[in-house]
Amino acid sequence: MRKHLGILTGLGLTVLLTACGGGTASDANNLAEGARTGTDSWGNSFVMLVLENGDFYSLYGTNKAGDFVLQGFDQGTPTVNGSALQGAITEYDSSNPAAKGKLDATLVSGSALKGTIANAAGTAAGTFTATPLSAKYANFDYHTSAKPSDVAYSWTVTTLNGSAEKISISATGAVAGSINGCSLSGTVSPRGKGKNVLNMDLLFGPSPCANAKQSVSGIALDYDLGNGKRQLLAALQDPKKSYGYSFSAQR
Repeated sequence: MRKHLGILTGLGLTVLLTACGGGTASDANNLAEGARTGTDSWGNSFVMLVLENGDFYSLYGTNKAGDFVLQGFDQGTPTVNGSALQGAITEYDSSNPAAKGKLDATLVSGSALKGTIANAAGTAAGTFTATPLSAKYANFDYHTSAKPSDVAYSWTVTTLNGSAEKISISATGAVAGSINGCSLSGTVSPRGKGKNVLNMDLLFGPSPCANAKQSVSGIALDYDLGNGKRQLLAALQDPKKSYGYSFSAQR
């Protein structure tokens, strides 16, 4: 299901980060870097990341009995003009081709992001407010370095059709499992700069995988829900950025 307006031809969240005078994405990290969460005006819950290298992710879905079930994600490579954030990204969801979108947003209250999301044609729009993930989950610290051993468990993946699948991650970062009948293998590894986000690389198995024997790469985020459970979110795309792959899991 498309996150933003079912009839959209291209829509998404993006953060463009340039310093005044035309800086690079990294120049704006002091303003926008971090992990945030919220609910948009379409009723989607999301977890939003602006990473140390300027990459942007917004992973969106629904909450079902305390489990965040991903439906897709937005991804872009940001740039910033003071506190103003605007630009274009690609949206990947579970049932539609990749689509282009744009965003106008502003940093407010020092750490929150508030903005308007529009489709590429500018004919439809919605709003969102994103506040720090640590304000909702007190044990999460974006500036603590993540390591593969942090996610070394057997995770239960809840799919959109409600089935429960398993993904296992070893202490050294090896990933193995199957989702919706598609076997997966790969790795998780630390990112640079000591942030609480992991890199993830996956290789799809043979048929019935929709993208048999193809690879995707992106990020994985793990945090304590405060109820004795942990949440794992993953968002990945192929090298040409023609399709994306995401899943959510708990343990």
